[in-house]
Amino acid sequence: MGRTIREILADDWNITPVEINGGTVYVRSISAKDRLSMSENDENTDKLKWIYELLVRTVCDKSGKLVFTLNDIDFFSERNMKSTLEPLIDAALSINGMKADSVEDQKKISKKTD
Repeated sequence: MGRTIREILADDWNITPVEINGGTVYVRSISAKDRLSMSENDENTDKLKWIYELLVRTVCDKSGKLVFTLNDIDFFSERNMKSTLEPLIDAALSINGMKADSVEDQKKISKKTD
């Protein structure tokens, strides 16, 4: 018997490993609910806080379970931007189609399927 639609959609997290400081951290795609919440706050939130919120909503363990909550935003403000945060930010933006390269790739794919 095949899987139900709910089972298929429950497994839709795109998880990618990010090598940082000799270890592996995982970043996943953002949930629709979290993305909507962040979109609503885009204009009212400073950019750095928005980035930290993105990390809170995307940094996960190997199985895709989030490891931070919104209460942990200050944790990111105390990390090294270049060696620790930039690789995570790049991965989170890319995996969620929020990076210029990802957006352009999506446009190219859309044009091919039109």
